[in-house]
Amino acid sequence: MNNNNNNVDVGTGTLKELYRTTIECPVCRTNSLEYAEYLYDVPRIGKIVLSTGKCKKCGFKTNDARILEATKPKKIIIHVTSPNDLNILIVRSSSTRVILPELGIDIKPGPASQGYITTIEGVLHRVKEVLESVCTYEEVNKEACEKRLEEVEEAINGKKSFRLIMLDPEGVGAVDTDKAVIKELKRDEYEKELEFFMEEEKS
Repeated sequence: MNNNNNNVDVGTGTLKELYRTTIECPVCRTNSLEYAEYLYDVPRIGKIVLSTGKCKKCGFKTNDARILEATKPKKIIIHVTSPNDLNILIVRSSSTRVILPELGIDIKPGPASQGYITTIEGVLHRVKEVLESVCTYEEVNKEACEKRLEEVEEAINGKKSFRLIMLDPEGVGAVDTDKAVIKELKRDEYEKELEFFMEEEKS
């Protein structure tokens, strides 16, 4: 790792600090949240803005990731059919909804939502970690939860094909693959996509 004029080589990209400051924490309302933004230049994807913050008083954390040049709202679909597809890099902003229909997983944006850069396998490991915790709850159907966990583990091991769908309302997400089907959406089309998945949940 080389550091020169706030430029840091990170893997295949270059990280440059844009600025840092201290702002009010949205949780404890004290001026204790240390916030910073970085510009991350990734081959094939382009420039990404990474933001991170941590409150020195209450420990609240926030992270986000978005491409520098936003586009229109869009829907991204990746068909994961081989173990190699698990290495596909994705940029998911905190406002993006991620759906894995064949695995019964729906990651919705919300106040505590985090943005990140990771691989599809990384997304699956995040899901696995959450499921392992949820399956211990008394009110949860353990049989159904453990079955879903097994399916996620099969996907991690490259034994199950599935789709990864990103609904990106701000057009700030990205994927590093030619396999992706990317469709720009008008606002009303985006709302219809959300309605479709909401109806799917009810059925």
